[in-house]
Amino acid sequence: MFGYIIYHMKKILIFGLPRTGTTVLEEQLSRIFSVTGWCEPYADTVKRSRYVEWTSSITQGIIKILTTETINQLHPIDVRQLIGMKLFDGIVVAKRDNKVDVCLSLYYAEQVIQKYQFFTDETVTYKKFDCDEKFAVNFSQEIREFNRIVSWLQDNNISFDWFDYDAFLQGKTQTILAKIISSANTHSKFKKSNIDYRSLCNNYDIIEQIIKSSA
Repeated sequence: MFGYIIYHMKKILIFGLPRTGTTVLEEQLSRIFSVTGWCEPYADTVKRSRYVEWTSSITQGIIKILTTETINQLHPIDVRQLIGMKLFDGIVVAKRDNKVDVCLSLYYAEQVIQKYQFFTDETVTYKKFDCDEKFAVNFSQEIREFNRIVSWLQDNNISFDWFDYDAFLQGKTQTILAKIISSANTHSKFKKSNIDYRSLCNNYDIIEQIIKSSA
């Protein structure tokens, strides 16, 4: 898919759970293709209320949509509708296999250090913490939503490219997409962190049970 998009790309959708490399991916692709990167544009209430019209009006760029936005109770973004309308020339689904760490990464960023990204010149802080079990239960809804949309893409034979964030961090060659990013030699302003959540989270085993049983 991406061999074609290099020369003909107009608009790419990035979809995934929070904390799965979507921000880094949006940053890198917008730089590689020299287009605007729209990082969570539907956080803007005006764009959210008219999300179909706004998305249709964008002629090119990298648009990032998280599961958080597709399950929003007040104004959910129907990503299936946008894809079904063929508004994107390419779709990238970001993933991390360890969903427990994804959940804890989000909780750690939101509730413990109140910081989502570290820049390359910053020092990563580490704090022991307990994760709220209700947070994990709620996050399981996002995992189920992620799985539903991926299954829908596969069932409808809709072409998309995987972006395995863990493999990317480890420098492993994976998909054509990863090769494009690596060969472009673009340097992210964000620091790669390898936090061991099992050692930091005091109730890791409990959170693991919640995620695995409800997702």
